Amino acid sequence: MTAQTLTIVFTDIKDFTARTSRSSRAEVVALLQRHEELLRPIVLAHGGTVVKTIGDAFLLTFHSPTNAVLCGLRLQARLRQYNREAPAEEQIHVRIAINTGEVELIGDDVY
Repeated sequence: MTAQTLTIVFTDIKDFTARTSRSSRAEVVALLQRHEELLRPIVLAHGGTVVKTIGDAFLLTFHSPTNAVLCGLRLQARLRQYNREAPAEEQIHVRIAINTGEVELIGDDVY
């Protein structure tokens, strides 16, 4: 185990559970793929690491709290742009939580 100070970012799609209950499997897969296509390049451009995905959620780490916040702002701006052009049923609204502190690195995961 290795302790390290990192900034953790957790994202999830708003109302994902309700949305999946009224969507086909193909629609859910398309939503998750589009979400990742929008999110991943911005995370990487800001020096973030995708630790893992959990359904609709992403667990990210950053060495810089500033980069994490800037990434969150850019993600929200990109989603606003995407949502202006997307039909209502294809829009993606994401919640983002950010915290900095000491974490344990175990394998490829953080605790």
